[in-house]
Parts: sequence; C-alpha cells; structure tokens
Amino acid sequence: MAALFCSAVPFWLYRNISSIGLACLMSTVSIPELSIIIPLLNEEQTLPQLFHSLEAQTGLCCQVIFCDGGSVDNSLSLLENYAHSSCHQVVVLSGEQGRGWQMNQGADVANSERLLFLHADSFWHQTTLLQDALNCFAELESESRSAAIAAHFSLQFSGSDCHNRFYRYLSEKSQLNRPGTIYGDQGMLLSKKLWHEIGGFSDESVILEDVLFVEQVAQLGQWVLLPQVIFTSNRRYQREGRLQRVIRNGLMLIVAGAGFGHLLSSSAALSGGYHAGERGSTLSSFAALASLLHRMSLTRYGCFWYGCGREIAHHFWLVIYAASWAIPLIDCDQRRAILSFYDRRVAPLMIYPIIYTVFAVLSWFLFYLFYLCLPLSWLVQRKGKQRQFPKEHV
Repeated sequence: MAALFCSAVPFWLYRNISSIGLACLMSTVSIPELSIIIPLLNEEQTLPQLFHSLEAQTGLCCQVIFCDGGSVDNSLSLLENYAHSSCHQVVVLSGEQGRGWQMNQGADVANSERLLFLHADSFWHQTTLLQDALNCFAELESESRSAAIAAHFSLQFSGSDCHNRFYRYLSEKSQLNRPGTIYGDQGMLLSKKLWHEIGGFSDESVILEDVLFVEQVAQLGQWVLLPQVIFTSNRRYQREGRLQRVIRNGLMLIVAGAGFGHLLSSSAALSGGYHAGERGSTLSSFAALASLLHRMSLTRYGCFWYGCGREIAHHFWLVIYAASWAIPLIDCDQRRAILSFYDRRVAPLMIYPIIYTVFAVLSWFLFYLFYLCLPLSWLVQRKGKQRQFPKEHV
C-alpha cells in the first residue's frame, strides 16, 4: 500500500538552500520505512542500473537521498529526471566532496528511523530485497542481546571477468562477518539512533571513512550479515589492475590501523583521492608514504613500523585465508575450518610484542622492496603496451 501511495503522488518540491550550498529536490509524502543514503561523484555510467533496482522494489516506499560531491558529468541531470519519475521519495543534495561528509548530510535529512548507506555502483536483482532486508534486520534486533546492531549484505561483483577466482574470493570474504571484511560497498543498514550515538561518519578522513565507522559500530555493538546479496562494479580493479589495487588498499589499511591515518589525509597521492583509479597510483602511494616517513624523527619512524607490525599481526588471518584460495582443492567449508583452527591455536600467539616486532621488520623490508620494484614493473608494463600498439609511421 505504501508503494502505491507513493506512486500516486506526482508532484515534487524544489528547494535551494544557498546558505549551506545544498540543492534539494524532494517529494512531500508520508514518512518512509527506509531512508537510503547514496554518496556519488561522477556516476553517470552506474546510476541507471541503480535506478532500475530501486524502481523494481515492491512492498515498501523508500526515501532515496543522493548526496552529490560536485559531479561534472551528467549525474545531476540524471538525478533530476529520476526524481520526477520515481515512485520513491527522492532528495538530491549537492555540496562538498568527501564521502563521509556527504553521507552525514544525507543522514541529517533522513525521515526514516532506518538508514541504509549504499554506493552509487550498487545494484541487485531481487524485487523484494529491501523489504526482506528490513524484515531480517527487525528479527535480528529482537533476537540480539546487543543494544546496538548494524547489518551488511553479501557482496558479488559485476563487470568483465567478474566470475574468476579473485572476485569469488572477495565475495566469499564479504560473508565472513569478521573484522577487516566489512566495507561500505556491502551496504550498511542501521538505526538512525545508532548513527547519532556514533556521531556519524568521520568528516576529517578523506578515505577509509567506512572502515572507521565499522570499528565504531563494533565497539558499541555488533555487525550481522544479511542473507540478501547486492552487486557492485569491479571497475576499479579493472582500471588499476587487481594486484595494484589490493596492494594499495592493504597499504592504506595498515597505515590507518597503525595509528597514522592522518598521513592519508595529508597526501592526495597516498590516499588516491575520492575516486581513485588512475594507473600508476600504487607507485604514487608508495612514493608519497616514503617521502612522509623520511621526514619523521627516528622515534616516530620506529613507532610507525611497530604499529604496522601490530596491525598485520592482528589481521594475519587474512593472509592465511587468501593463501587457502591458492589451493584449488580446498572448498568453502574447509577454509572456514582453517580459520576456526587459526582462531583457537594461532590468534592467541599474535598478541605479544615480540610478534609485533617481527612483523614490523618484515613489513619494513617488504615496503622498501615494493618501493624499489614497482617502478621497474611499471616500466615493463608500459614497454609491453608500446610493443602491442606500435606508433604509426607517416
């Protein structure tokens, strides 16, 4: 009934709030069951697929809040057209760039007590996914002993070559519901009350705002895995290269986990920007970090590497899990058994300073090894492309 009521309201209200630089295009209908907050920047290629998933939903009426960070492509025009034709309540906010800031602005104007943070390249096929997710979330809340609970979806990838072993590994990892496996591209469903208790997303971090938010939720309560599946684009892995993307993501996560997350905000080359994807960005990230490290005092330099060693030790199970995927005969159940053994036998040993020191030395060695080898590998790739596409002779 709610969806039918929303579709029967054909008028929209345009509001321009110049004092804070926001442009809102929203409908005036009843309080929605779910507010979906979607930050975006230059997403004209992915928005139509997201629109289709939203319009195909049955059983509920949503408030869909698009938070634009200064798109220069056709995104805003697509959003305006969608707002006039959607069966949902649509709000379009235009403001500063920064995913954390954008999501906070969207949550501030949300009318529902249930918030779902989504990426603009997300989509799904199930027509009842949102309603089913809300029902599951309500059941989990009633059964949970924790006062604070947040949920995320299982993740699958779309795009060219998306069914190979690498993307199946990433998809299965998203279902583990363990620290270090929950990110914003899986969607984040929670109550507005919990969002207020946490204080929203970090406005200071230009990157990894979802990682910080996940950790804050875990400190107050718990994360749960929803049975529904959403899809996301593999475009960044395709654009940068899978290995380079994994290395750079790992570098940023380790730096932030070591307690030096401010370094990411101080260097655009290190963080890769809001929507990183240019080739060679891994090399730029290593060079930027090396430059920052070489300006540190010896004491601070040592603290950095010790923090990196501690972070790697705490998440070393990820290395074991990834290595298990290199063995073709091991299936999902066996990989989970390996993790269970790791938790019982190995994890208790990973909390000692001597272990942190060993991993600190190892991470220092590997960092400078990559730092020295990456330019060579980049030149080899470039020469290979030049041979593949030779210059034309006039």
